Amino acid sequence: MAEAFGLQFSDGFAMPPGHNGPLIFSRDDESLGVHAITLGRGDDDAVRVVASFTGSAFLAGPGLTPLLTLPPTTLSYLPQQAGQFDAGMPRANVSGWLQGAAGPIGDGRLVVFGEAAMFTAQEVMIDGEIQGIGFVEPEAQDNQQLLLNVCRWLAGAGD
Repeated sequence: MAEAFGLQFSDGFAMPPGHNGPLIFSRDDESLGVHAITLGRGDDDAVRVVASFTGSAFLAGPGLTPLLTLPPTTLSYLPQQAGQFDAGMPRANVSGWLQGAAGPIGDGRLVVFGEAAMFTAQEVMIDGEIQGIGFVEPEAQDNQQLLLNVCRWLAGAGD
C-alpha cells in the first residue's frame, strides 16, 4: 500500500549506532519539519520537540512535506527475529530518511509515520528497569500536541 502513495519503507528498526533512548526531533536542529501540523494554530499549540522510539524509516515521493527527518548516521537494523539485535545483523544507512511526512493526496490529505509508540503511553522493561515510552517519556514534550495537530489537519483545520 505504501508504494501506491510513493513511499518506500525500510523494514527495520531506525536508530543511530550506540543510541540508547528516544530519537529527538526539534525545530532547533531542523529535524522537525515546518508544516501546518508542526506550526499549529499559534504559539499555544506549536510543536517544538518530539520523541520517537525506534520505528522504521521511509522515503517519501514529491508532494509530501517531511515532518520528522532522521539524523545523520541513522541505520536501519534488520534483525532475523524482531527485537533480537546482534552485532552481525544486516543494516542499511537511512540517514536523512523520514519518520513522519504529510501532504495532499488527490482531493484528500495523507499523514504517514514510521513509528507508533510515540502516540501511546507505555511502560516497558529496559535494562531491568521499568521505563515509560510515548506520551509518558519526559523528552516527548510535544508528542500529544503533534497527534492533536495531525487530527485537526486531517479534518481540514489548521492550514
